[in-house]
Amino acid sequence: MVFESRTSNELYKIPKFFDANVQYADVYATLEKHQETTPLTTSLFYVEATDNWGSMPDYTAEETGIVLDGILSIEDETGRKVVLTKGDTWFVHRGSRILYRTDTFAVAFKAASRHLLFPDEKAKEARKALCSK
Repeated sequence: MVFESRTSNELYKIPKFFDANVQYADVYATLEKHQETTPLTTSLFYVEATDNWGSMPDYTAEETGIVLDGILSIEDETGRKVVLTKGDTWFVHRGSRILYRTDTFAVAFKAASRHLLFPDEKAKEARKALCSK
């Protein structure tokens, strides 16, 4: 298989498998035979407004993305903040601590140097459904 695609209608269907304001669905990934040495996973990422943003997680992989819709705020552990809108991009270096926020919503497409993540069976089934279109 050398080519895959999704319509925007299919792409924006992000399954809600976390009980959180940040949702994502892995869309594409490095072929299984290359996952050990050079993992790369792309995800559709959705953030909605909340009063409880939680803490900044440690990033164990590099990550880059582009905002597809909405307004996305990013803050790092140094207090640096940036507001991104449709078409804006970002890059997170491994070892960083980042917090994504929004006052409304944001949809982004991301790529990260990590393996596919299946936090539970519901998420795994949601990804299968998303990728079988």
